[in-house]
Amino acid sequence: MGGTGVDVRRAVTAKDLATLTDIGSNGGMDRVRALSVSPDGRLLAFQVRRADPEQNEYCTGIVVLSLTANAGPRLIDVGNDPVRLRYNFRGKAGFPTGVMATIEPRWTPDGKAVLFLKRSRGTTQIWRAMIDGSGSAVITASQDDIVDFWIVDGGELLAYRTQPGLKAGEAAIDEEGKRGFHYDGRFSPMTESRPFVPAPVAEQTYTIPLSSSEKAIAPMPTRQPIVNPDQGGIVRRRDGETAQLVSSGNGSPLAVRLEVQRPDGSMSICRSSICDRHISGLWWSANGRLRFYRREGWGGEATAVYEWAPGSDQPKRIYRTQDLLTNCAPVDDDVICLRESAQRPRYVARISFREGAETVLFDPNRGFSSLTLGRVERLHWKNDQSLETFGDLVFPVGYERGRRYPLIVVQYESRGFLRGGTGDEYPIQLFANNGYAVLSFNRPPDIGLYRDPKTIADVERKDLEDFADRRSVQSALERGVQLIIERGIADPKRIGITGLSEGASSVQFALLNSKMFRVAEMSSCCWDSSLAWQVGPRAMRDFSAMGYPGVMSDSDPFWDRISIAKRAKDINVPILLQLPDSEYLGALTAYTRLRELRAPVDLYVFPHETHIKWQPAHRIAIYRRSLAWFDFWLKNVRPKNVPVAELEHWEALRRDQASRSGQDVANDRSRLRYQ
Repeated sequence: MGGTGVDVRRAVTAKDLATLTDIGSNGGMDRVRALSVSPDGRLLAFQVRRADPEQNEYCTGIVVLSLTANAGPRLIDVGNDPVRLRYNFRGKAGFPTGVMATIEPRWTPDGKAVLFLKRSRGTTQIWRAMIDGSGSAVITASQDDIVDFWIVDGGELLAYRTQPGLKAGEAAIDEEGKRGFHYDGRFSPMTESRPFVPAPVAEQTYTIPLSSSEKAIAPMPTRQPIVNPDQGGIVRRRDGETAQLVSSGNGSPLAVRLEVQRPDGSMSICRSSICDRHISGLWWSANGRLRFYRREGWGGEATAVYEWAPGSDQPKRIYRTQDLLTNCAPVDDDVICLRESAQRPRYVARISFREGAETVLFDPNRGFSSLTLGRVERLHWKNDQSLETFGDLVFPVGYERGRRYPLIVVQYESRGFLRGGTGDEYPIQLFANNGYAVLSFNRPPDIGLYRDPKTIADVERKDLEDFADRRSVQSALERGVQLIIERGIADPKRIGITGLSEGASSVQFALLNSKMFRVAEMSSCCWDSSLAWQVGPRAMRDFSAMGYPGVMSDSDPFWDRISIAKRAKDINVPILLQLPDSEYLGALTAYTRLRELRAPVDLYVFPHETHIKWQPAHRIAIYRRSLAWFDFWLKNVRPKNVPVAELEHWEALRRDQASRSGQDVANDRSRLRYQ
């Protein structure tokens, strides 16, 4: 795909990427299963989700698929308000995210219906959808959002968990606001101007008869905790054996122990080095063996599946791929997984480990393969700390050997489908279809992990010492780009870089400590001495423990390596900032100082957004502006479909850049080519 010669297929557009149908989470924060097999093993249920940028909403649906008959998928429920994850963050409860929750349909014991969480009219409740397509309906009327549920007592009762403490806490904060909020550790000033409810909050478990579909039946609060059988990562067999991963206690923050407990209380522990780290996703096979994923290979690029017979010495590897596998559900001796590759969006596949064969069960984006895609090549290299690093080089569509192209770096993980990088804001195949080479960069592991840490806090402190981790990532970035330059593919004078969160930190460090990058785009910004007030007093304790200085530290040499605001006079690289309204305040010191010095920086703020942006209209706007910014600065063209006022502002920024560089072509608009 994307090679030389005439290709009659249509080019990828921003809308193609923004409207892909998704299954499961978009952020990797959710551990709920996405695929659910019916009690008789004949049907599969899962939720699909598709963005609608024009309406700025989503279409969601519960799909049922036959595993035994040659029948198409059936849609048994639809909605348009996806459940987004909220979590406890630095002592704050209900912290909002743009991460979509994985909705697991759970089968009723008779296999005639599935239960699932659904958000409608501003509340998250349990719904029931009949497998025969006869309809779906809400079956709970909780005053609080339901965050989890499960079936107990052999299928007689439905238990569900809520967080009434969150609503009570919000009500107390509303009341406090009448006399003024006390500024304390509940605040995250950059996020919003009211305090958060302190975490943790009170939870309550209720039960209702599973057979009931009448909302009038009052739920019964449980006096004794009813434990979710899937809680804590415990995997159970019918004979009573349980398996789980626990901390190994050997002093390493990443090491784990895989243990199996039998009904008689005896225990079996996997003592192989294969089991001590980089493993996840336990499940039991049909023959009573334990299976799990393991990351391995160069820089952990591959996903392997291992099988271990409790009591044996060594697990056996039964499958390995560079594709991303998630949410595997056992069926007979096979598994059904969500799978994606560099050029193929997520789909549902059945994998036979015995035969090594794959059967595609459901591909919601079959038409994507008919679009023109840039060829992908996996690259391997080491940084100056000898850490294994990898990335994916995406060739521009129509690539011609011997010709140099502008290169865009997208960060900071490169696993599975190459869509828009971490946070999904930098459309890789859209860039490739518009004449760019792209390096999808997978950052190396934290350098602190290799310096004998005892806790995660140790890792963070060792990362920050002399900016060891930032320098490690910078070395990996530069060496990866240099590989592409040395192969004659990238033009060394036209290198762009992008990033969100950790990736944005890499961009900031690179702009101050490297001359390699000529244009930048960031979705988060910026670290400087305003950090202490940005994050609030509770979170600042954590940053201080890592080694960050306090609020009156602008003269501290610590900031010389990472503060754009402090070293704004050294920056004349065009920087595009597209930030959520919950974070843009943190960028204002750097932005204001850059503009005071007439540096070419532009800032856009997206309303009602979070760290990972979630609104479809914003996603497609960010895609399009990201491409336009690179076209303007790296290709010297006036991009189409950009408002005139916006282009005129960019031209003024170009004149400012030229003025700071002492160039005499600042006012020569004729040098801009029209696209």
